[in-house]
Amino acid sequence: MPAFRATLLAIVAFVVLNLFLVNSYAAPQIATVTCILNGASMTPGACLGSAIPLALIGILLSLIIGAAIFMFGEVFNYQPLKGFYKRELRETLKSALLIAIIFSVLIIASSIAVSFAGNAPSTTAGPTALTDNLANLYTAVNTTYLQPQVQSSYNAFGGLMGLSIGTDLLKSFTLSSWFPIPIWLGPIGIVGAVQSGSVAQIFQSNYIDSLGAQSGLSLISITAIYTTTVLIVFLFQSNLLYVMAAVGLGVFIPIGIVMRAFPFIRGIGGTLIAIGIGIAIVYPVLLLALNLPVTNYIYSIASAAGPGSTSSCPFSASGLACKLWSGVAQF
Repeated sequence: MPAFRATLLAIVAFVVLNLFLVNSYAAPQIATVTCILNGASMTPGACLGSAIPLALIGILLSLIIGAAIFMFGEVFNYQPLKGFYKRELRETLKSALLIAIIFSVLIIASSIAVSFAGNAPSTTAGPTALTDNLANLYTAVNTTYLQPQVQSSYNAFGGLMGLSIGTDLLKSFTLSSWFPIPIWLGPIGIVGAVQSGSVAQIFQSNYIDSLGAQSGLSLISITAIYTTTVLIVFLFQSNLLYVMAAVGLGVFIPIGIVMRAFPFIRGIGGTLIAIGIGIAIVYPVLLLALNLPVTNYIYSIASAAGPGSTSSCPFSASGLACKLWSGVAQF
């Protein structure tokens, strides 16, 4: 038991130390947003920080239940209730430690994201509170990966529309050549003429056809389906990134903590906490760690292959990943 207490105190001390040390390495934040948790206008980090009191409600409820069980056990001198109280106290300590670890990991991941992806280009003043750093992870993902991909998808879709309009315009032009063949009837002379010639379209292709053509799937229509799908996916992620984080931290995790206060639904509470961690932390970390390096690498190769271009990244040039992948491209 003393070893368990020492380990628990060491973990709590490590978490608190990271919470305060990592705060000094935070990056600037983007403009304020309307927080879905309380409806107020604030920075994304402050909005996510407002989920902490919601999570602490579950801890308070667990303590109240444990105190009530302890009172009944002492009043009636019922040993099973005393044992149940000790188990509930341990579960409450686990829930409190879990909350501290979740938000500590979020701040640490946010600071790593800033070093990995670079500061966001459209920023305001630096953070002044600990909770302001909670959104650095989502800011880095949104400004260095999702938004550039949305813009690239828009450009690709615009190019397809221009190609479709140009294809329709070319198909409207025709080349025609006609030669009159006179009809001669002896003493009467020429009584008429027969027109002989041909009409040809400048452009005719079923492989490259416009979006409005009814000839079936063509290269443009197939590419348009793919580009539209990619655009919708990136728009969905970009517009709902902060919402998903707020729901995960402010809805799933607090409800899961509350459910963990009741032994018969403790498993469901753990599942909700896992879902909240997945959509609020694991998902954006995977976006940043897996997709951004590949994207920067592809952009660096494309820019290096172009005339008069360099191998540097088109965005987040101060990021560690950009410098690494740019070096690979130059090599």
